[in-house]
Parts: sequence; C-alpha cells; structure tokens
Amino acid sequence: FQSAEVSVSCFMNLTSMIALSKLQKNASYPRRIILSLFIYMICFVILSISTLFHTSASVYFSFLMAIILFASLSTGLIQNGLFAYVTGFGRPEYTQAIMSGQAIAGVLPPLAQIVAVLAVPAKDTETEDPHRMPSDPSDNPWAAFAYFSAATAVSVFSLLAFYLLRRRSSSQTHSTISDAN
Repeated sequence: FQSAEVSVSCFMNLTSMIALSKLQKNASYPRRIILSLFIYMICFVILSISTLFHTSASVYFSFLMAIILFASLSTGLIQNGLFAYVTGFGRPEYTQAIMSGQAIAGVLPPLAQIVAVLAVPAKDTETEDPHRMPSDPSDNPWAAFAYFSAATAVSVFSLLAFYLLRRRSSSQTHSTISDAN
C-alpha cells in the first residue's frame, strides 16, 4: 500500500496547495486553519473506529485511500493557512516555529505508534511470552485505536489553542486601537 498512499497524499497536497495559492484574494486564513483541523479530527475519529472492524483488503485499501485524500487536503489547507496567518503578525520567528513544528510532526507519529503498541498490550493470553510484541498490527487493534484517538485529541487541542490565539490576538488588536485613540 505504501507507494499508493504516498502517491495519493502527495498528489492531493500538491493539488490543494496550487488551488489555494490561486485563491489567495479575499481568503480567510483562520477559516482554512479551522476547516483543516475539523477535517483532521473527522479523519482520525473514523480511523479510530475503523480499527475495531475487520474487512477485506480491497475495502480497506479504498477506505484508506479516501482517508489519505482528505487528510492531505487538510494538510494543504493548514499549511497554506498557517503560513499566511503568521505572516500577518510580522514576526519571522513565528514562521520558524511552524517549520520546527512540521519537523516535530514528522518525528512524533512513529514515536507515538511505538508508545501505543507498548502501552496497550495485546489481548492474546495464549502466547508463551507475555512480553512478546505483536508480529502483526492486526494482532493488537487497541494499540491502533489508542494511536488514532491520541491524534484526535491532539487535533482537538490544536483547535482549542487556535481559538485562544485568535481571541488573544483579537483582544490585543482592540486594546491597541483603543490606546491609539
């Protein structure tokens, strides 16, 4: 699945970035960020629930491609929205922070997956070694459920943090305008 996953992801991300770049005039960057976080939350909730069901490889492949398509659209929205939004603050260190965040986002998911597998032991009590790692991720669907549930929680937290940032920057703008008068 890996080459198909990467192809769909890169294609949708590139397509959305090109389309969003063409739609810059009168764009609402906060709306793009919020929409992106909602799409992420929906994708992660659906992925969490999907770990509890077994299906054929072809059905799962189609489902996975659709989720990747939407997640990549969300990635394009948030990248475009965040970079444009922080540019409005006029502080270059904010853009550097976003780049650092993207680097962290590349490292954290594999670490979170390892933690999820280690934290949620397999339900298989018939194995000779209770510390044996599952040989197949489907041996432990609860680890995948925990992983995607954690991703959902991070998306919810990010949305709440963005709302707080918007409220704070809005109140600072109002106080600056009041001070100027």
